[in-house]
Amino acid sequence: MLFIDIDKFKVFNDTYGHLNGDICLKAIAGVMQQTIKRGSDYVFRWGGEEFVTLLPNTDIEGVLVVAEELRKEIAATPISFDGQTTSVTISIGAGAIIPAGQDYTKDFEAFCTKLDKALYQAKENGRNRVEQVVS
Repeated sequence: MLFIDIDKFKVFNDTYGHLNGDICLKAIAGVMQQTIKRGSDYVFRWGGEEFVTLLPNTDIEGVLVVAEELRKEIAATPISFDGQTTSVTISIGAGAIIPAGQDYTKDFEAFCTKLDKALYQAKENGRNRVEQVVS
């Protein structure tokens, strides 16, 4: 699973306007959908400039490969509007969990908290990077 946040999106919106922010969100979503290739994987907008990617039956090594590919593809994607072109970067919290037992809901909530912390660690460490969940 990946928690993804567009870096400095508020600055993007303040600089280029919310309508162009929507163009940016659609472009990023398109890159994510093209990059996530397996039919079992899902990308969805979580809220604001945040996205979540579900990668069922993927170990942590595979999750990290997908995360890095997404990061690179988005950084290389030109965002064009009103005769201007710019780009954005993303920060990613990445992890893998094997659901098991009666405490699955509790375990999953704890896992999501760790993913969120990894995402904010990526931002604190300079943005445009992937940080792995630490157990």
